[in-house]
Amino acid sequence: SFSSAPVFAGDVILDNLTSREARGVLLIARVEVINSNLTADDVRLLLDASSDQKTVLNLIARFSADRMTINGLTFSGDDGTMIFAPLSMTQIDQGRVARIVLDGVDLDLRVPDTPNVSQLKIRALDVERADFASLVKAILNGRPEEIDFRAEKFTWAGFDWSGPDEHVKANAPGGNRIRLSLAGVNATTQYEGHAPVRSVAEINGLAIELPPTS
Repeated sequence: SFSSAPVFAGDVILDNLTSREARGVLLIARVEVINSNLTADDVRLLLDASSDQKTVLNLIARFSADRMTINGLTFSGDDGTMIFAPLSMTQIDQGRVARIVLDGVDLDLRVPDTPNVSQLKIRALDVERADFASLVKAILNGRPEEIDFRAEKFTWAGFDWSGPDEHVKANAPGGNRIRLSLAGVNATTQYEGHAPVRSVAEINGLAIELPPTS
């Protein structure tokens, strides 16, 4: 079941969160959690890039809420930057989520040992009836063989990626960028209990473009 009625429920709204960890800085403009069993301090810990894994997993394992939305999330560090479009989750219930919608992510990533940058644009992602509960429990108990994740419907509008061809000069005719794109992925899975009984997936519009002089 994906319905939740948490005890001691309340709303949490947080603005301008900043956290740092070894790889960079995480900024979140606004978080709204509606009808949740977590306190404001719990939500801060959940979203703090420096929180230890066990703390985050324990919070996920008991987190219930009608809705959680995150706006203005960015991460920047030595490896590049990630800019997230709005993220929303509905009917969160101790590791189970009725629906997750991420409007997209833009990444500019530095290519190691070069001045070059690869660019990745991830388009909208929509996941229905996702279940992370077994995965969280297995990690907390140190039993990787029991890790399990399920989602009944997965819709992704694909991505666009470009990066330099290290064997082609940047000023070569037509440039030196390799381009890779995917128009979309749609997948559905039917379950009986925890066992998948039917899965269907469709991948659309995979394209690869090499530099003219590659």
